[in-house]
Amino acid sequence: MLYCKECGHQNNSSDRFCSECGQALSQNREASPSLNQEKPLKSKMKWTKKQLIITISSAIAAVLLFVGFQIGSVLTDKDRLIDQFGTALLDGDTKKIVQLLHSDDSRLEITEENVQFLVKHIEENPSYYTYLIDSLKSQSAFLENSDGEFSEDELDEYYHFDHPFYLTKNGTFALIFDHYSINVYPFYINLATNYANTTIFINDEEILTTDEEDVVFEYGPFMPGYYDFKAVYHNDYASLETSESLSLFSVFDQGYFLDLSIFADYITISNDYLSLSTNSQLYINDTAVDYDLDSAEPFGPVTLDGSLTLHAVLDFPWGSVATEPVAIEGDWIDLVMDSPFAEENSEALFHSILHYGVDFAEAFNQGDSSQFTNITESFREELKDEIELLKSYDETWVGEFIKVEIDPNMYVELNENDEYTAYANARFHYDSVYTDSSNEHIETSLDTTDVELALIYNQEENSWSIDSEYTNWYYDPTNSIELTSANLQ
Repeated sequence: MLYCKECGHQNNSSDRFCSECGQALSQNREASPSLNQEKPLKSKMKWTKKQLIITISSAIAAVLLFVGFQIGSVLTDKDRLIDQFGTALLDGDTKKIVQLLHSDDSRLEITEENVQFLVKHIEENPSYYTYLIDSLKSQSAFLENSDGEFSEDELDEYYHFDHPFYLTKNGTFALIFDHYSINVYPFYINLATNYANTTIFINDEEILTTDEEDVVFEYGPFMPGYYDFKAVYHNDYASLETSESLSLFSVFDQGYFLDLSIFADYITISNDYLSLSTNSQLYINDTAVDYDLDSAEPFGPVTLDGSLTLHAVLDFPWGSVATEPVAIEGDWIDLVMDSPFAEENSEALFHSILHYGVDFAEAFNQGDSSQFTNITESFREELKDEIELLKSYDETWVGEFIKVEIDPNMYVELNENDEYTAYANARFHYDSVYTDSSNEHIETSLDTTDVELALIYNQEENSWSIDSEYTNWYYDPTNSIELTSANLQ
């Protein structure tokens, strides 16, 4: 046997070259020991460069694989994830919390600002932290021991919770390790409000303005948290708002119905002469309002703090009359109108009464009812009968008209024939006497007659005709208008 000096490989004695390294064996033959010499010890095997590279690389790969497995198992450990989440919550580390949370709803934006609500909630409710972390750990144990098939009882035991955080398997890491995440349950709520042009605010941020009345709409998603909702409505007569606060930390709040309806004040407007008017116009702070007073519908919304004044202008066949302004301080407004006549359109009626007083003196002095110029024919017949009755008793009325006092607060009504009848109180002053027709020595004296007159309006002629006269025993002409014959000039 021949041994190669180069690599120590044992070769056959007939070999000329080493079968291992290719070294010539000729020198080995010459130096081969005799049979009776002691057999030399086998030389230590040497590794080639290639063998060394392969061996070292394999060892490094094995170490890296082991280390990588250990790191991967740590990075994807469910309990480590939960512990990091719990620590971040206690430390108020909103940046870390954002990194650890996930949502299956791509519309839900998780930010440091909105996770601050969760930190605040835990600060104010320490027991919620324990409840949250314990439930996540229960879920972790459940996922660890499960085979992916969950019975209803198991789900009830490990996933029956009302907070909006839950542990889920979310793919794999490095194709080996299960990857888990803490998911956030997004909230959607139903908002309702009742006025068009109402602006909705969430935490003082404007989100929309309604374009119709009585709307209900879904809004979201929301992160768990505290939210202040406000509905604001403005018009020319009111600034109104309502607000509600909502805490969204329970899954049972999903689809919560939040009513932001604004409860406003409306007013009912009345006027004694509204039914007699041919048209009407409402004014608030001297600005015309698009509102039909005849509708009897409540008007609003308005504020009742007295900052608004209300009045109306009513049109009658003889002219327009404005009511006195009234501060809006209650839900019932009576637009007081002492008379459906303004100073500028009551002249025709007053002159009709004045004419009647003057004509009375002429007609009774002459005993002739045709002297009345502005009375109805039915009333003329009554006065004619009165004159004839005096004649039948050989009596006569002698005197002259002095003046008349008229109460400007007159009442008007509209009858079934669409005729306007005004009722006016008046006091006529005469220098007169009732005496025998044959009396040659007549002495007159000042006399007054208090009456209530009924006058019918002639729309075509814009004039008033006396239709009746009744004695008024209770007339008090405190605020009366005084007219004499001179006013007819």
